[in-house]
Amino acid sequence: MFSSTLTQLHAQSRPIKELLYPAQTVPQPPETVTDLINPVILTMTVVMGIIALFAFIWAGYNYLIGASQSDTNRIAQAQKIIYWTLIGLVLLAAVFFIIQIIEILLGVSITDLSGI
Repeated sequence: MFSSTLTQLHAQSRPIKELLYPAQTVPQPPETVTDLINPVILTMTVVMGIIALFAFIWAGYNYLIGASQSDTNRIAQAQKIIYWTLIGLVLLAAVFFIIQIIEILLGVSITDLSGI
C-alpha cells in the first residue's frame, strides 16, 4: 500500500527543474481600473502601516530613554511622534472609507480586497 501511494505521488510530482525555475509568464496589462489601482492602494496601505509601526517603536524608545534620563525635550518629541503617527493612521483609515463610500455611491469597484 505504501509503495502504491509513493508511486502515485511520484507520478503527480513535477521535476525539480520546474520547481526551481518556473516558466516565466508575460505580464498582462490591466483590464479594468480596479486592476490598475488596487495594487497601488494595497501596497501603500501596507507601507504606511509598517512606517507607523516603526514610528511607534521609535517614539516608545525615545519616551522610555527620556523618562529614565528626566529629559523633558525627548519626552515631548516622543509624544509628538506618537500624536502625528496616530493622525496619519486616522487619515489613512479615512481615505480608505471615503473610497468605499465612493464605490457605493457610484456603483463602481475601485478596490478589490479579496487579495488581502
